Amino acid sequence: MPHSSSAAVAWSRERLIRERALALTNGLDRSSRASYGAALQKYLDFCRMHDFEPEPTTDTLSFFVVWASHHMEPRSVDTYLSGICSELEAFYPQVRDVRRHRMVARTLRGCKKMRS
Repeated sequence: MPHSSSAAVAWSRERLIRERALALTNGLDRSSRASYGAALQKYLDFCRMHDFEPEPTTDTLSFFVVWASHHMEPRSVDTYLSGICSELEAFYPQVRDVRRHRMVARTLRGCKKMRS
């Protein structure tokens, strides 16, 4: 049942983005939410360790792929990228385009051939 209010007020853009992100996250089942959260946390840790901004770029995602492939199975890195995209899409709408970029895709393919 929708909430009703006699005095609805405009929300800030930041609140709209935050509330939408919460709704999108809660639309996932619990196990997906947990694994996507773990993937995002690993990516954010990587960014902090290497002094990168968290905004996904072809460089940050391809560097993440190389780094993470040294710590886990590259096929799992592929799955992590899906989780990272899902979690960041509300904040960075271009993240899926960046993830599909030739540099990121070829880096992942190379890591799979070298390390799988």
